[in-house]
Amino acid sequence: MLAGWAAERPVIATHPSAAPLLVHESDSLLVDPTENELSAGINRLLDEPDFGRQLAARGREKLEERCNWNALALQIEDIMRVQSSRRAGIKLTEA
Repeated sequence: MLAGWAAERPVIATHPSAAPLLVHESDSLLVDPTENELSAGINRLLDEPDFGRQLAARGREKLEERCNWNALALQIEDIMRVQSSRRAGIKLTEA
């Protein structure tokens, strides 16, 4: 999925694999994990190229927002803060 977004291609995924990262008909097309549903999803993207381009663009935007060096640094900072607090015996509350 991330590779698809990075290449700015529409992503089709099954519902079980999607939560909580993908949003149906916003950044991806979610289908039930059956051959017929996957086939219908592929056909929809072939029949509606503008819809596919919208999914691809939104997916790429989401990837750039969530998977960049600043976002990674914030995630590492949060992990380090939690670990440091645990070692010090401090219970953190969510902000």
